[in-house]
Amino acid sequence: MRRIFLLLALALLAVDAAAQQYPERRQVRKGNRAYEKGDYQDAAGRYMRALAADPASFEARYDLGNAFYRQELYDQAAQALQQ
Repeated sequence: MRRIFLLLALALLAVDAAAQQYPERRQVRKGNRAYEKGDYQDAAGRYMRALAADPASFEARYDLGNAFYRQELYDQAAQALQQ
């Protein structure tokens, strides 16, 4: 029983360590949840935080463009999508 508990604890630590490698993913997921609720302003903020953590994130930049578009900020949407 103790071995199973120890193996489970080690597995959870490994998963947590792997998640730390991509901090922008958490912000993108939170942005996606806000976007689905129709809170495009919050979603855009989350996507911008993701881009601050990883400026090369295609997903965050694409989603940011969509969030700007939904807010009718067409120039900013075009700029985000062109990058």
